[in-house]
Amino acid sequence: MQKPDEIMKSIKQWTLEHNQLFKVSRTYVFGSLIYKNGLQYSEFSDIDLVTFIPSSLEKPVERQRWLFELSNAKIQLEHQLLQLLEVAQLDEPIVSIIPVTEIECRNDIHKSNIPEFFSKNNFISIEDESSSLGIPSIEKSSADRLFVGCLSVVQNYRHAFCHVLTNGRRNKLLEYDDSDPIPKSLMRAAAMARCCHLQNHQSGEEYDLQEGLDYFYRNLDILRDTDDSYGDLYTIISERRGSRGKGGALSAEQQLLIAEIIYESCISKVSPATDHDIKAKTLKRGKERSVGTIPDDAIKELTFVPQSDDQPVTASDKSVKKETTEFDFADLQDATEESQESPKFGNESSLAFFEDRFKIAFPGIRSLEFYYGQDASDRLLRLLAKPIRFSDKTPIWWWRGGNFNIERFEQIEGQNFLMNHDELKIRHVAALHSDSYKRLFVYVRCDPMKPTGLHPVDKEGSSFLENHGYDYEEYGLFDKSIKINRAEYDDGGTYLEGKYVPTSGNTELRIRYITPYNFVISAVDSPINNIHFDSKLTKFLNLALTEKENEEEILLELKKEVVRLPLRESEYT
Repeated sequence: MQKPDEIMKSIKQWTLEHNQLFKVSRTYVFGSLIYKNGLQYSEFSDIDLVTFIPSSLEKPVERQRWLFELSNAKIQLEHQLLQLLEVAQLDEPIVSIIPVTEIECRNDIHKSNIPEFFSKNNFISIEDESSSLGIPSIEKSSADRLFVGCLSVVQNYRHAFCHVLTNGRRNKLLEYDDSDPIPKSLMRAAAMARCCHLQNHQSGEEYDLQEGLDYFYRNLDILRDTDDSYGDLYTIISERRGSRGKGGALSAEQQLLIAEIIYESCISKVSPATDHDIKAKTLKRGKERSVGTIPDDAIKELTFVPQSDDQPVTASDKSVKKETTEFDFADLQDATEESQESPKFGNESSLAFFEDRFKIAFPGIRSLEFYYGQDASDRLLRLLAKPIRFSDKTPIWWWRGGNFNIERFEQIEGQNFLMNHDELKIRHVAALHSDSYKRLFVYVRCDPMKPTGLHPVDKEGSSFLENHGYDYEEYGLFDKSIKINRAEYDDGGTYLEGKYVPTSGNTELRIRYITPYNFVISAVDSPINNIHFDSKLTKFLNLALTEKENEEEILLELKKEVVRLPLRESEYT
């Protein structure tokens, strides 16, 4: 194997050749190639680079095209290193590039949400070969968690787009043709971007996929006349949302463009009322629209202004008060409903955190065990006891055809619970122990809830049930007691006793499952958190619903699949 200094020489040659072409100001190498002078580097190691996207690229489509050219140029570097290392064609790229903007670096935002990654890691500048602890110019930032969460998703899409082999094939960011109009991770990032610009928002809105999709779509509508790429993207997403046309899959390039549009909407500091202004402006056509971003009068500056540390928490940030079962584990109750800020999670492993909760909820368990009734409720309340929402991370997530973090879990009455804004009627839970603490997970099965009566129900079964294995309805809960339909929730008003009543700001989105439903819970860094495993997990969960008598055997097979899953990248970093 070639020495690290020979590899560094090859990387520098490629970097200097392309810096002028791509107007790159800074490129850094990090990871095993330089750590302890390359002592841990091996033929199985990645060569990790951070490259800065030129600040002159102000429009989403400009950054997308720049990244496309960069990924093509990276193929040349892959070829050079293949020859230098004298290895055959690999199934994974030799070089892993993280393209970042100055804003992301300044706020120390990493694609996997690793704390202080750019400020506390070892880096060597390719241009002048200087070494440093942390990339220069990083500021100590108190950036809002939603701002950080949104930009980390975008950065991850850029990294995946540049994950290209010597033959030009991408093996991370593939074509997207699932049932949702755009990937769930992008809808969620858009929801976070939207809430970054609201003074107050309902708890759960920052992860509301529909809100995120609508917000992104409004921004895309503003852009679509300014460049053919925006127009083509608008057309295919419209068709994927149900308008006339062929629809089709979203290419890697189109997914990257979606991510860059979301990035632009997130970093633009918008006044709280602007979200409604944007909705009105999307009805206008023609030259009024600004090129590459939201309207000029909706923009103040393209830098993020963090919230003050002593800013009071609004009512929307507090959990809804309720009666619940009492437990004697005060050490887990660090964050109360009256607390002014969430605690920091810090550098703790989410896998270790989940293991601790798993032991508290299921002490002594070493095999698959089922729990029913109040016993199941008590164990879930211990597993998901506060704090589970931290200022810098939500360590416990749930999966069912996608990934969703758990910010709150409350007992409403009896076996009925509220998880974020999902209503759940718990039937039973199963604890799936593993020899490795990194592969623990919990299975939850729910009974159907009675429909609200606000929406028509197809007695013969909906197409959604046929395609997804379950069915649900969405509604708004106004003033904590009055149910309004989803359309009224979206429009922010309803009629009560013949009089119009505005409902915005006092209504919470609710999701109610009207057929049997199930999902799994684990740590955010669990191997289950793998987009390539989503469809297989859904098949297992659907099978467990339809073949109830074989549920235990199905879960044991699911456990075997989880054991075989690769660990997430953050576990190696």
